[in-house]
Amino acid sequence: MVAIVKHAVGWLSVGLLTLLTVSSGCQPVPAPADLTPTAAMADPTPTAAAEATPEDNTQPTPTAAVEFAALDNPVAGFSISYPQEWVYSADIEESYLAQTDDALRTGDPNDGAMFMVMSRSVRDLQSQINSEITPDAVLNWIALNLFRNRGALIGESSPRSFGSHEGVGAQVMWVDTASGARIQAYLAATEAYGMATVAMAMSVDTDWNATWPIFEVMLGSLRLSEPYAYGNEVRGELELGIPGAAELLAGWSDQWTYTSSGDEVVSVAVRAASHRWDPFLEIRDANGRLLVSDDNGGEGYDSHAGAVWLAQPGNYSIYISGQTGAGLYEVEVTSVQPEGGAAEYGQAVEGEITELTEWQVWTFTGTAGDVVEVKMIPAQASLDCLLDLYDPDGLIVAADDPSDRPDATVVSAPLAADGLYRIAARSTNDTVGAYRLEVSRLMSEGGGELSLRQTVTGTILPGETHQYTFEGREADLTTVLIGALGGQLDTSLKVLGPDGVELAADDNSGSVRDARIEGLSLPTTGEYTVVAGAGAQTGGRYWLRVEPTAILGVLAYSDVVSGTVAPGARDSWLFDGLAGDVVTITVTATGEQTLDGYIELFTLNAAQLAVDDDSLDGVNPQIVGFELPETGTYRVVVQGYAEEDQGDYQLVVAVADRKE
Repeated sequence: MVAIVKHAVGWLSVGLLTLLTVSSGCQPVPAPADLTPTAAMADPTPTAAAEATPEDNTQPTPTAAVEFAALDNPVAGFSISYPQEWVYSADIEESYLAQTDDALRTGDPNDGAMFMVMSRSVRDLQSQINSEITPDAVLNWIALNLFRNRGALIGESSPRSFGSHEGVGAQVMWVDTASGARIQAYLAATEAYGMATVAMAMSVDTDWNATWPIFEVMLGSLRLSEPYAYGNEVRGELELGIPGAAELLAGWSDQWTYTSSGDEVVSVAVRAASHRWDPFLEIRDANGRLLVSDDNGGEGYDSHAGAVWLAQPGNYSIYISGQTGAGLYEVEVTSVQPEGGAAEYGQAVEGEITELTEWQVWTFTGTAGDVVEVKMIPAQASLDCLLDLYDPDGLIVAADDPSDRPDATVVSAPLAADGLYRIAARSTNDTVGAYRLEVSRLMSEGGGELSLRQTVTGTILPGETHQYTFEGREADLTTVLIGALGGQLDTSLKVLGPDGVELAADDNSGSVRDARIEGLSLPTTGEYTVVAGAGAQTGGRYWLRVEPTAILGVLAYSDVVSGTVAPGARDSWLFDGLAGDVVTITVTATGEQTLDGYIELFTLNAAQLAVDDDSLDGVNPQIVGFELPETGTYRVVVQGYAEEDQGDYQLVVAVADRKE
């Protein structure tokens, strides 16, 4: 069986070359417990280490009993043979092959043997490796990162040929920290046609001898060629109800044409035929304007635009590309008569998404300049809502497909023209259920006086600002927060002093698109102004709050303090320093629940100076050797890397070089 699936997790999510330049996740990766790296492995050329030899515990698999198929990746410039029963995923510059669907999906060799082939341009790699690009240089660079980030043991390299092109290869071993299993691998590299090509075969140690003969055939079949310049392939005309079929090349896009009589609603489906790959669909009008795009609207990873309004007569272009992978597919345009009806401002209508009714289309009459809010609110928790708003020309002017909540809300920019607007209400993830649709014309509302610890709400139009005032005292540390009440409102904040001078500004420091100004030391006693803003294309309802900044304590250099971060919390600590002090700030997780910590360093003007995630050891953050720009008080924030992270920690600020 041959299959292409979307590799969204694990090793395959970022590609081998990218993966090896960073630590895997936020957990420490120790060297194998029973294999100690030699002193030579600390050298920048790790191939000097002793060879790692697998246990001889299985019998080799006779390759004569295995049927092989060919996989070509002309854009990446390589081809390879693989066992016909394996599965694979192909991208523009890389191909992943695996013994099982689970191994391909998770990227975990514990789920089955795996083989990867990747090509990158020599020019792109030059800046990362900082040396002449040769097979040895590429192999040593990857091997060094494997050693650093996975504690891998690297065997001696030896020459290996790929057809007429010479390369090198070496054996690799590491211990999987999650399962405790030894992973055996073989890493090879070569260079040709301006591309560096890397191959890596791997399996659990207990299966290595059984799968190595298969890996040998695959390595021996790897051939390099001049990479294709990828582009667009014109396929032909589509007619209603008659599927078109073609094979998409990796990295290319296919263009089909559909001629419409206008004022027509159609459905466009792209179905991967012989392979399970991830197609991507775009539909454009005669002027090249994008009407709709879709990734996984169909079954599995297939694309499906279920109700596309073709407002004008003429030719429409349907583009098909690979979000992940490539291969055979069918594309079909069908006529649809979606359910729905008319809606009016201030009116709520009821609808239902079922297995037979995947879309419903509602219409309303809009006036140029109106800012329209549409809410789709599920009646049952099982429905995951999605909204598209179309203008009279059939262009999508607003859309919402939230991943963190079941409802959907769109707010338009001011409508450009009078006319009939359409709302496409549908669901994601094949969910069904009843819903309520609300259409309203937004009116600006907000601004005024604020009190500390008071939360106010308002409605803001795209590109608009609201001004609030509050009374502040000199040296008070103050935090200003703003957030959207649903929808896709992108907020911003400014704080002006009593003299009207801007003291601080922020756009997206809060959650998602929210803004936050935290720990601002007020320079004088008086009336301060908060300017709340909306992005040029977004509007909606918001909340706003001004509050004192909570400080847990004041540190002296080398003091060790303890704290506990709750989910979503930010702990603030202060310390005093002199201009030129070189400080190192370290957070260490303590207790049973390991905190994946994150630290930030700020001035008391709320300006961020430095941040760190896990520089200390792959889990704990550390800001190393930062020189303080001026004499004064600084604020350190300790929080979890993700919203849900929590746990105990210790914090210390140490000075390495004190300027007298």
